[in-house]
Amino acid sequence: MGLKHRIHPLAAAIALDQLGHLDDYLTGRNRIAAHIADRLEGLPGIVAPRPGPEIRPSWYGIALQYRPEELSGIPVERIHQALLAEGCREIDRPGSTCPLNLLELFQTPGTLFPEYAGEFAYRPGEFPHAEHLHRHTLKLPVWHREHDLSLVDRYLDAIEKVIRHANHLKGSTS
Repeated sequence: MGLKHRIHPLAAAIALDQLGHLDDYLTGRNRIAAHIADRLEGLPGIVAPRPGPEIRPSWYGIALQYRPEELSGIPVERIHQALLAEGCREIDRPGSTCPLNLLELFQTPGTLFPEYAGEFAYRPGEFPHAEHLHRHTLKLPVWHREHDLSLVDRYLDAIEKVIRHANHLKGSTS
């Protein structure tokens, strides 16, 4: 349940070492995220976020928004399956990073925290905009090294291929 408040000493040493490179990692991730957004711009059905210049994201992944209405209503699951079939193993659908009302803890908090039993209970459907966003998200890692650009471009080539041939996914079930 995420209530463990300690870190293994080796993990702490690795994290401490990596903090010394944080600015380089963030600069690299921002450069690659911008490259992803640039390549996907204008492609129907997929929108990449573009933070304003006053924002410095700490990307670990980029949440691409799928717009089924731009691709004849093909479900996001079919697009995801097609991307996996193209070898895009790192493209993922969000799971635990969902609206809180979809998590059991917020639906029945009394199970873990008896003092909150009956205090509140959220249900699916109470936050339709957040749930829509969650249902239509595809996550892609944001690498940070310049030599990762060829891998990033292979992912982007596959995304473009799937989107450009999305009409072949209509009615397909596997």
